[in-house]
Amino acid sequence: MKGTCTDKGSNVLYPEIEDKIEISVGEDALKILSDEKFQAEWEALYQSCYWATVFQGTTYTNTWYKLYKKQYIPILITSYKGNKLTGILNLSMSLKKLEITGTGASDAYYHTWLAEEYNKESFIKLALHKVREHFPGYNIRLFQLPQHTPIKWLETDKKWLNLAVLKTYDRPLVDLTHPELSKLYTKKQFKECRNRLKRLGEVTFEHITCIDQLSDIFDEMMDQFDFRKGATLNTLPFRSDPQKKEFLMELFRLDMLHVAVLKMNGIIVASLIATIGKDKWVHGVGINTHAPTYAAYSPGFISFIMLAQQLANKQYHMLDLSTGDQEYKKRMTNTQDQVYALVILSRNKSTFKIPNPLKEQVIGRLSEAGIDYIAFRAKLRANNKMLKAKWHLLKQQGITRCLVNSLKFTISREKEQIYKINTKNSITILKNTYACISQNSLKDLLRFSEGQSLKTRWEFLIEAMYRLEIGEQAYTYSEDNVLKACVWMSCYSKKQNIYAAKLDYPTEGAVLHGLYFHSDYNNKLPQFIEAVAAEIEKNQPGKQIYLITGPSVAAFCLARQSAC
Repeated sequence: MKGTCTDKGSNVLYPEIEDKIEISVGEDALKILSDEKFQAEWEALYQSCYWATVFQGTTYTNTWYKLYKKQYIPILITSYKGNKLTGILNLSMSLKKLEITGTGASDAYYHTWLAEEYNKESFIKLALHKVREHFPGYNIRLFQLPQHTPIKWLETDKKWLNLAVLKTYDRPLVDLTHPELSKLYTKKQFKECRNRLKRLGEVTFEHITCIDQLSDIFDEMMDQFDFRKGATLNTLPFRSDPQKKEFLMELFRLDMLHVAVLKMNGIIVASLIATIGKDKWVHGVGINTHAPTYAAYSPGFISFIMLAQQLANKQYHMLDLSTGDQEYKKRMTNTQDQVYALVILSRNKSTFKIPNPLKEQVIGRLSEAGIDYIAFRAKLRANNKMLKAKWHLLKQQGITRCLVNSLKFTISREKEQIYKINTKNSITILKNTYACISQNSLKDLLRFSEGQSLKTRWEFLIEAMYRLEIGEQAYTYSEDNVLKACVWMSCYSKKQNIYAAKLDYPTEGAVLHGLYFHSDYNNKLPQFIEAVAAEIEKNQPGKQIYLITGPSVAAFCLARQSAC
């Protein structure tokens, strides 16, 4: 699909020639991109465009288009003065929703267009007009426009005023050339956290430069990232996007990523993946992970500070932390600027819901009451998201089944008791009939299947992250990529465990509680409990082991055991 229209807005550079705008879609766009002459012209325009970012370059665009062609349709708008390429807008159309976005969608930190100085505004207006003409009913979302993107036309052109929604965001940055950058490495919190981690063993911060190295550790990084996102946002970025891993691996092969890992005794406790940009910039660090079992040592914060030091030593100029209200960004930043989110609506924005004019008053009242509006809004959104997840589970199980399960769960919790486990039986059974128990396996926890209990996946992961962060140990068993059973070993923590049973826990020994099992795993539950007990006995010989559960489960699992 192609089309052309003429730009008569600026004839400064070539007064005798009119701009020609072309739109190419799908295979037509990919065919143009494969032309070496076109790629060279694109690269020249990209290098000369002072507001462009790496996400508008040919390498990034080609890579993303090819790997995501089953999820997005490429859209390429080009401008020519005679035979000279003078403008490019690289977009993609989602096959799942009525939306057109910049190439890279949410994987790209910035969306914008390339143009020369003379047509930096006229090109984008004609390009957007062309896209709206070809795809009526689609919103066009450019999130985010980088600093210095020409946007004055949005203020002066009445047509676009009625179609555009522009929002401004503060962008936290770490100026790696700042004369006082070294103060970042001497922050009290950073030194304290790093020293506490060092007491556990040898701490190293490694720059990954070999594809084989990355291949060896990528799955672990992926599990840490999905686990954190699953618990905080109810999303699993890698598991819901099969192309994501391959895409990042390909960018790494193309020398477009900076990957670093923080290790303690060879164990990955945190990792970072950032995109190498133009002009000695490093963008985003959107893939940042840490092991929840080491959360008390703030490994994420440690790794960010060490990354800034590493990048400064490699002569980079700026670490772009990207927009967001995360606390670590506030602690790290030493400068900031502004970026923008632009949405071009499919219809006049007067037909859409406009933000309540009382919003500023509401924010003011909340502030007077000592309530942070941003945190308050985030809490409301999270609650709304949780309600939707619960409603989905309710529809999946049916109201009657949910009510019955809820009643059974309540009665079971109220009747929970503490039972002793005979580890001698456990050892015998384990050797003959059972194996493959995992400890603190994020991969297993991420295999939780909704519909087997009253918990949504989100609630399960929230609880799992909380338990791991306060020091509890997870024992799990999976089959066919489904979590079949999980039980937690309690720890002695100053922090109150909000998921603990309302019982007086033994002050000595190992206490297993929070038992979960898949509905088709009932018959094998005794072997699981005994195998877990055997694993604890192997690592801590002679330690008394207890299980907190309801009487019905205890009667089945611990027929040879005794209640306390």
